[in-house]
Amino acid sequence: MPEGEGKLITLEEAVRRYVTDGCSVAFGGIAGREPMAVSYEIVRQRKRDLTFVTATTCDSAEILIAGGCVRRVECAYIWVGVIGIGNNYRRAVEKGIPNPLEVQESSNFAMSMRFMAGALGLPFMPVKSLLGSDVIAHNPDIKVLDDPYGSGPVALVPASRPDVAFIHVQRADALGNAQIWGMLGNDDNLARAATTVVLTCEEIIPTGDIR
Repeated sequence: MPEGEGKLITLEEAVRRYVTDGCSVAFGGIAGREPMAVSYEIVRQRKRDLTFVTATTCDSAEILIAGGCVRRVECAYIWVGVIGIGNNYRRAVEKGIPNPLEVQESSNFAMSMRFMAGALGLPFMPVKSLLGSDVIAHNPDIKVLDDPYGSGPVALVPASRPDVAFIHVQRADALGNAQIWGMLGNDDNLARAATTVVLTCEEIIPTGDIR
């Protein structure tokens, strides 16, 4: 594709086109580099009944939950840095405000393995570290089986394949090539696992500068 054609669209159009009521949405970034503007745009367009999929996010999830956009969360946790657990998240779980919130809890590593399974086209991934935790008791999608090769029990977590993933990057070109500075988190596997990927960026640069 010639560089001039590109894939650039406005954030308003991206949310309108790719975020539909009832779909699953994942955000990139971990403890930073979250696509905050996307949260505000989803709230502005009054999207509803979303499944929000994340390992751990901060303010971006809090905004979506407070805006009444989310029906279900699949996560390790939602927090606000040193402040602790997100108040909007907690209020929705405990009191159903602004609407009841279904939560499927996991661990950071297990969520990473779910994205990896989705990226590799596998139905599940084994995660030994969940054994002995209460996460298994509260998450019916985690299955514990005996390893056929003799290492004992192993927990299996299902692949995660979000309908759309929003990933914020420092630089990108008009063709969708991107650069991330700092911690990558799960973004590489998330981009491969999701059906649709939308990048938001700080700076749009020529393709020649990024390749």
